[in-house]
Amino acid sequence: MRLELLQLWFKPLPGPTLSQLRPALLAAAEEQAGPGAELLRWAITAAEPVRGLHIEAVLLVGPAPAPPRS
Repeated sequence: MRLELLQLWFKPLPGPTLSQLRPALLAAAEEQAGPGAELLRWAITAAEPVRGLHIEAVLLVGPAPAPPRS
């Protein structure tokens, strides 16, 4: 297992931001590190009107979960 840094800009739509943020973080983590990535911590490190929120997250990356047996 290893730790990996994830950085992204996130521009939320109108409405509750937190409910939009978590799925976006999980999708970005899987895209960057694969299906074995687990989100440990995240923080909003900047906010800009044009770009949105700058998010930094720490991922725990391990082997991909085994598919369920039939």
